[in-house]
Amino acid sequence: MKKTIIIFLLITNTLLAFSSKDPHELIDSLQALLEEEMDVLERADIHYEIAQEMFLLKPENAYAHISEFIRIARAQDNDLYLYDGYIALSDFLSLMNDYQSSLEHLYKAYNIAEKQNDKSMVSYCHSRLSELFYFTDDLDKSIEHARLALAINYKEKDTIQLTYDFHNIAMWHLELDNYDSALYYLRKAITYYHHLGREPNPVFISHLGQTFSYMNEFDSALYYHFKALELDQKNSSEYEISIDENYIGNTYLRKKEYNKAIEYANASLQRATDMDLVDVMVFNYDLLLEAYEGKRDFEKALRFAQLRNDFSDTLRDKNKESIIQGLNARFNFNQQQQKLQVQEAENTLLRKQKTLLLFITILSLLLIISL
Repeated sequence: MKKTIIIFLLITNTLLAFSSKDPHELIDSLQALLEEEMDVLERADIHYEIAQEMFLLKPENAYAHISEFIRIARAQDNDLYLYDGYIALSDFLSLMNDYQSSLEHLYKAYNIAEKQNDKSMVSYCHSRLSELFYFTDDLDKSIEHARLALAINYKEKDTIQLTYDFHNIAMWHLELDNYDSALYYLRKAITYYHHLGREPNPVFISHLGQTFSYMNEFDSALYYHFKALELDQKNSSEYEISIDENYIGNTYLRKKEYNKAIEYANASLQRATDMDLVDVMVFNYDLLLEAYEGKRDFEKALRFAQLRNDFSDTLRDKNKESIIQGLNARFNFNQQQQKLQVQEAENTLLRKQKTLLLFITILSLLLIISL
């Protein structure tokens, strides 16, 4: 069920929860700071912050800053920074549809967390692994990591992580059509999130609406979908608004209220077209096709069927391009790692040469003195 959309929403809404400034303004001010002299780890922090803000605007632009952050972390031999870098790179690669590479870097972060013996870091990796395995349809591993994260976070009383653990468990219950269990865990996630004193998380609420829609409880579904839409409008999150409108349209379609379904599908389609979101456009073409079929307006249904087929080809091409971008990102990252390793080896050799030269000089002086 639209898993690439869900992973994007999870990442962007997590970032929005901690961001209060317009991302364009923040990026400009951070970019200006990079022109100044500063401590190397402070520079790394700025690259990391820019990357996080880029996820909200255009994720593919985040790679250069993630790469620089990791380069500095490796050069400084700073495991904590390297952990954050691998997590960010994993997020980037998952959005580029390169899930295998995303998992590889998430496991690198996990190994650092284990080495640090930091339960919070370990549990976070389990949560992210649960999400990634969910998106790759490996539900057994998704469930395994969700339970491992949950066990740690219960013990550590980590309320923030528990909210996402409950959400992850809810999603695989939803995937397995266990709607009562999905509702139970989504409500726990929403309750725990509320106890953090934050605005409600629109992703959790939207998935609550989605669950009710699958249960044919349409009034409840619409209530939560409209609530999620209101929150996303408050955050001016255009991508998320287009998804909310699509979900509302789909709920009206299931209710057989075809005019309402068409109204919200068109609103979502317009927004998606303006942002060149081909995946959301295809979902709306599907919705409009079914709505016009329901109205027995087969001429318009045929038009949207043709658009869906045309843009599905475009989407497949974009997915291939995204995979290539992910592979290129991985190749570039590996190249940088190799360069850094060569530089480190050269520096080690240079230190040894200096030590040897110093030893020879001292030995020569001693010989001269003894004569």
